[in-house]
Amino acid sequence: MKKICISSSEWRMMELLWEEAPRTLTQLAAILREEPGWSKSTVNTMLTRMKAKGLLRVERGGRAQLFYPAVTREAAARQETDGLLERVYRGSIGLLMRTLVDGKGISASEMEELQEILRGAEDRQGGAADE
Repeated sequence: MKKICISSSEWRMMELLWEEAPRTLTQLAAILREEPGWSKSTVNTMLTRMKAKGLLRVERGGRAQLFYPAVTREAAARQETDGLLERVYRGSIGLLMRTLVDGKGISASEMEELQEILRGAEDRQGGAADE
């Protein structure tokens, strides 16, 4: 799979497209003029770069170009998480979890959710070992 590399500014643009696609340059520029205050030319430059990186696909829609995300939120989030895990935690999920729990704390519902995730992972590993 091709590596997905999305800057924080590009994440903002992708969030808008994951939320609703397609969107035109004019629609995106109107939203991004408010927050974070980007001009239409800045948005256009960003869209051009993002298309070149393979993050977006573009179709002709009458007189305007229609922009669609070319990667899913899940694929982008997975690669971002994998990169963070390797860069910061040397690949250790345990160290990542300890940092999160010690720093932020964990609610009872979050703890139950994590336990369900771990049980599911254990079931998948057990099933793969049995095959």
